Amino acid sequence: MVIAGLFLAGLVSPFVETHLIAKRTDQGAVKLKTEEFEARYKTQSDTLDFLFLGSSTCYCGINPLTLEVKGYSSFSLCSSAQTLFNSTQVLDYATQYCTPKYVVIDVYPELWSGPSSSLEFERDWIINGPSLPLERIDPYNAFLKLYFNISKSLGIHHISTKEEEYDRYSGLGFVERSLPAIKTVSCDSIRTLDFPPQLSSLVDSLKYEIILIIPPLCCPDDYVFPESFTVIDGGQWPGASYKSSYYDDHHLTASGANAYSGWLSEELIRLTTDPSE
Repeated sequence: MVIAGLFLAGLVSPFVETHLIAKRTDQGAVKLKTEEFEARYKTQSDTLDFLFLGSSTCYCGINPLTLEVKGYSSFSLCSSAQTLFNSTQVLDYATQYCTPKYVVIDVYPELWSGPSSSLEFERDWIINGPSLPLERIDPYNAFLKLYFNISKSLGIHHISTKEEEYDRYSGLGFVERSLPAIKTVSCDSIRTLDFPPQLSSLVDSLKYEIILIIPPLCCPDDYVFPESFTVIDGGQWPGASYKSSYYDDHHLTASGANAYSGWLSEELIRLTTDPSE
């Protein structure tokens, strides 16, 4: 009875929903980007040159507009704490609406270990976007999924809280983040990190042309991938070595993101263009 009463109160009152159930938010822009994506692409016969997937290093670090202005359709469905497994879930969602030629996945190394699915990711998509299958056993997320499924089925869409004042959703899935550059950073010794076998198997199972990206990082390591994989190391971007490009040790400032995106677009075009043409 208590749960039923809370459900009913939340459905009727945005205040109750926000303070006692969950806060709808535009931070990360999952709602805004999925609405735009579904408005742009309608069927699997619609093609998309580049679909970007990955975590926050992608959604505020890669601006698809740099490819669009060069004649390549592109869109980012990156979101907070999106693991590689979660990216495959988003890919399943995206391919209901279009067929991507290339799937570009930002694989932030700190997400290579740990649970295959992120609770933060699942919660974000339950509350703010198209609800995806739950993989983690978490009572709160299960509660939220039931509540928001009922809310959507009844056509109830309470207004989301606005983005943080330093965030601006600029379209195509990109969130421009205007924060000051980091002042100092302390780096440990460089490690050699092997791409985990279970993640390699996951990439191999995907039936699309996959390009993996290591995002530029303040404190990069050395990375080892299977030779058959196509990988772009964001650490090769000339701006990757400058602290002024970052607002923390792994996220780019607005100016850093736009400069990196310009470089990345050229790398992607080079990798996917037949030199004989």
